[in-house]
Amino acid sequence: MKVKASKYLHDIKPILLRLRDRLLEEFPYASILATDSQAKQYSVSRTATNIGMVGLWSGRGFVVKVYDGSGYGEYSFNEISEDRVEEIVAKVKGDLIPMSGHLPEGVERSVYAMLEDEPLVFADSTEYEIDPAEYGDEKIIRELTRISETGRAHDERILDCGAFLNYQKYSKLFLSRNRDMEQNVLWTAGGFSVMASRGQEIKRSYKGFSNLGGAELLERMRDGGEGDAGASGERAHHARRVRLHLHTGGHWHDRARGLRPRGGDGHVREEAGAGGAVRGQAGGLGAGHHA
Repeated sequence: MKVKASKYLHDIKPILLRLRDRLLEEFPYASILATDSQAKQYSVSRTATNIGMVGLWSGRGFVVKVYDGSGYGEYSFNEISEDRVEEIVAKVKGDLIPMSGHLPEGVERSVYAMLEDEPLVFADSTEYEIDPAEYGDEKIIRELTRISETGRAHDERILDCGAFLNYQKYSKLFLSRNRDMEQNVLWTAGGFSVMASRGQEIKRSYKGFSNLGGAELLERMRDGGEGDAGASGERAHHARRVRLHLHTGGHWHDRARGLRPRGGDGHVREEAGAGGAVRGQAGGLGAGHHA
């Protein structure tokens, strides 16, 4: 199955298009990146069971990017409505643009060319087998508990075996004069850690798993847990550590389709601060621009 697009972004898209058009009346280039994401984490060990939202990977926010003829600036916010369109345009014109006149002494304003904005319409989603949200907290905790118990039961020298799972589902919408791009992604990561003793020594070993998909990852963890969690006790004596790579899904991925993590037409800011935040190009529209 493919990840469904965000209903929230779908519903507010007409307002974002109105904002884009208003900004293009004021600037030769303007783009908007909108993000809607949610993430959750689970962990089980001998002494604790935890479930919680991951605030860093969850939330809704927007970044406007404009070009004034020589430099770029960004304005971020986390609320949008028809009534706020003119307010946001005024903020960009009144707060962002004047920053270019307040550079530190001795710093000259750099001049940048306008970004290319060739026509491109793109919409795609990653695939998954089991949606973690639909699978449910109870089943996920049950699977993690099984992995934890399997590891602890393998050898009396194993003091603890903790199992964990994290997932994030996010949708992104990018709009400019000629581009309309949408991306919907679900990724999941998990693993287990074993703590074992040998005499006075206590060692740890880790095994990680990840996929561009959903809770079907638990099956791989279960197979790996039953085959490897106990063996990790022996690896712990040699202090072997297996690095777990968490794919944060923070940025656009496909450069061939014009989706970039930095530079070009990509924005890198995931979350917008309450009340809006101003970003500008060092030597251009101010300091702290991300692209």
